[in-house]
Amino acid sequence: ILRAVYLHDIQPGGVVLEAVFDTMFNTVCNRFEVMHAPSFPSAQLLMFWAGQQWGLNGFAHNPVDYAEALTCPALFMHGTDDPRAKLEEGRRVYAAAPEPKTFLAFEHVGHESYLAQQPERWKGGVAELIEHATAAP
Repeated sequence: ILRAVYLHDIQPGGVVLEAVFDTMFNTVCNRFEVMHAPSFPSAQLLMFWAGQQWGLNGFAHNPVDYAEALTCPALFMHGTDDPRAKLEEGRRVYAAAPEPKTFLAFEHVGHESYLAQQPERWKGGVAELIEHATAAP
């Protein structure tokens, strides 16, 4: 959604962003770390090869850069124990986004469903976003 807003001038009324990564390169490196494999030079080679196969530049896919284009309320949700999209990456994207925005960290939750792990907290955050997004300007 961040890329669509940035590149295509999509204007949603609000967005929910769960486990957002800051850069494609960092998230690929995280996958190697999860597998206990060195990311250098494998992550770079994988991104280059995938880019050649798919006709894209993965090194330029950076949600942290796209976040500045948001013009609607945004709810960022992130697990504190997520090894694939790390908490600090989510916080970097959050910091780049303009107000209004909210960040909810889900303690002891990894790269999994926040709704399944902490349903009341998830529902409360989404309800607040909807309330804020539908309030008259």
